[in-house]
Amino acid sequence: MKKFIRQSILTFICLISLLSFSQTDSTKQEISSRFTDYFRLYRESIHVQLDKDLFLSDEQIWFKGYVMNRKTKTPFLLTTNVFAVLTDQQGNKMEEQLVFASGGSFSGNIKLGKQYASGNYYLQFYTNWMNNFNEDESSVYKITIVNTQQPLLPSDKPDYSKINIDLTPQGGENMIMGVKNVVGIRLTDCYGAPVPVTEGYITDANGNQIMRISVNRFGYGKFDIIPETGTYKAVFTINNQTFSAPLPAAQQNGIAIDVNNYAAPDRTYLTINANAGYVNALPGKKLFVSVNQDEKAVVFEMDFKNGLSEQKLVFMNDNLSDGVNTVTVFDANKNALAQRLVFKKPSDIFTSIITPSGKSNHFIGKTDFAKANLSISVLPENSLADKGHSDLYASLLINPYLAENVTNAHYYLDQNSKTRLYELDLLLLNQKKMKYPWKSIEGGSPTRNYDFDYGLTIKGTLNQKQGNINKYMMKLFSLFAGIREMAEIDSNNEFYFKNLVAPDGAQASISFVKAPELSNALPAKMTLKVINATRSFRFPYHATAECTPILEPIDLIFPDFNEKDIIHLDEVKVDNKNKLTRQMGYGNGLLTGYKITAENNGLDVLNFIRNHGFDVEKRLNRVNIYGRSRTTINGQRNQPVVYLDNFRMMDFDELDGMRMDDIDEIYINAQAIVSSVNNNIGVIKIYRKKISQYPSKDPKTNVVDFRMEGYQMIRPFVNADYSDKSDAGFDNFGIVHWMPNIVADDFGGFTFQLPPTGKRNVKLLIEGMTPEGMLISEIKVISVN
Repeated sequence: MKKFIRQSILTFICLISLLSFSQTDSTKQEISSRFTDYFRLYRESIHVQLDKDLFLSDEQIWFKGYVMNRKTKTPFLLTTNVFAVLTDQQGNKMEEQLVFASGGSFSGNIKLGKQYASGNYYLQFYTNWMNNFNEDESSVYKITIVNTQQPLLPSDKPDYSKINIDLTPQGGENMIMGVKNVVGIRLTDCYGAPVPVTEGYITDANGNQIMRISVNRFGYGKFDIIPETGTYKAVFTINNQTFSAPLPAAQQNGIAIDVNNYAAPDRTYLTINANAGYVNALPGKKLFVSVNQDEKAVVFEMDFKNGLSEQKLVFMNDNLSDGVNTVTVFDANKNALAQRLVFKKPSDIFTSIITPSGKSNHFIGKTDFAKANLSISVLPENSLADKGHSDLYASLLINPYLAENVTNAHYYLDQNSKTRLYELDLLLLNQKKMKYPWKSIEGGSPTRNYDFDYGLTIKGTLNQKQGNINKYMMKLFSLFAGIREMAEIDSNNEFYFKNLVAPDGAQASISFVKAPELSNALPAKMTLKVINATRSFRFPYHATAECTPILEPIDLIFPDFNEKDIIHLDEVKVDNKNKLTRQMGYGNGLLTGYKITAENNGLDVLNFIRNHGFDVEKRLNRVNIYGRSRTTINGQRNQPVVYLDNFRMMDFDELDGMRMDDIDEIYINAQAIVSSVNNNIGVIKIYRKKISQYPSKDPKTNVVDFRMEGYQMIRPFVNADYSDKSDAGFDNFGIVHWMPNIVADDFGGFTFQLPPTGKRNVKLLIEGMTPEGMLISEIKVISVN
């Protein structure tokens, strides 16, 4: 009988243990699955490198963007449509562009002008897909523009009209009475900038000074306190004035946490302090700790059954992902008790090697990775125009997980220093709010309400009744954009052309045709619109500073620019009916122009091109045009860029048989340099006569002309027209060169050429990403000829 009772008790204990283990595993699984569900949709992170941070109104903003897939940590190859919006300090939209991303990157420029007043501005980059999320996943970069007619700069002097003393208990909103609490402190002025003070003190409920506290040069600090009843205050003397703020109230029950992942390189220490009453009331006397970055989560169990009010958990940093992670403490009912951000530094910070090639201002670069996609800004060595606001490490490793962006991650990561990692930990401790609080995550996964844009989409409606509509189709053609597409008409008389790539303003034609001929355009009335060339965003950026920076006269020298708007000429009367009319067109000034007159009629256009410096070949009804110089190492033949009526030709077959009778003007230069990865040299621009010059031809057509909204044109870098690159003004604020699209070869090598500078040294800001997702971000100073 006794044996039976003992066996029964043992069986009961085993069942209870199994049930407990089962409940524990179930809790862990439920916590982990919440993260998986919430981050199941792909999320993009965008980093944009600007050529610098401070611009003059005579310059342009040049940028290169990188898009990372947060699930795979590699370039986001599916992203094509990125919106760039420039706003002023008041949130007024100054410029908006749609830029085309390919292979996980994009580039572009924004031309400034006298309409830009001196002050701070903000560049925001986002995609339509980001509208699906409750968090702002866009990227924002602060820049400064100085109007050269009224040269002012936002003041960098502290504004003492309002001092912010923010106090944040580690992991939560309140302190816990009777146990050690770690409290973060952040000290800023009215602009949100740190104030020049390093020490203050804490007073108790009676006003007695109980400890001194310190902050670093960024305004961050922390201190330990065991609160009792009463109100505690943090007190600082700033600019001969006393400022104070009360510490958060202390609760009777709860937990206080302390996380340390900077003291040891391979592990993280978590300490939880709880008062005895709270420990005894814990369900199962268990707590659970999750460590997550997006959907990747690991859950640990902490047992308080020993009755101790302080428990420690140590876990290896292999459980952390590179960048910012979130540590969350739960009770057994999956209530979040505390949350804290921690950072894991990537094991490798990759750099490049730059060496002179032996040629003047020509350099050879080397990285450890094949096909690395790089961008390089070249500034004077002591430039004041680089404020560190554009930082790849901050954009891709830190800011995606913060509600308030930080800049200049180089300060924290370039040195292998515990002190710098401790300072970064202070920054994370003092975040005012969590970007991904547990309350949002447990509320359920985001709903997919917005499309992932793949190129442009034209939506059209045929405004006429047509029997047997399935026998007809719509035809889209654009010579300039290289588009030839067909689309079916649905039962609502609507049609769509999808996944198009075309520059903004590209001329296209759409026609209504019958199958199977598809060539003769039929009479048709229709409405047309590119439906995704512009997209509103849920989180348009507005500056959050409580004060607008005061603008002050510049006490530094800034560069002068050559006057381009005024050209003084003697008055000349020209009476020539055969004068050129397009020589002032964009880019035509560097070409030789020809007015086609009667003596040229009867000639062939291809013969004209052949007689002006090019080789023309015709094979199997295909036309090829080549330059006569060889500029590559292997002697590959180069081709010119050819425009017909301002639209770039994708092939030259249309020129076959074209007569000079139809041509009004030709502009040509066989040696013109073209910024291109396709080894293009030479430019040919052909302009046909207007229809009114063909009285015998019937101008009527059933084709509907349509000017598309599209992507901003990618233009080659053209530097501002500085009047003197040797003066102090250029050294302070000028830019030497901008190279946005450098791709390393299969061995990680690349080359680049710098323009003559007259400088001994220049500073390179190098950023990039490899196909495997490795990040490159570094600052180098090199000697130049």
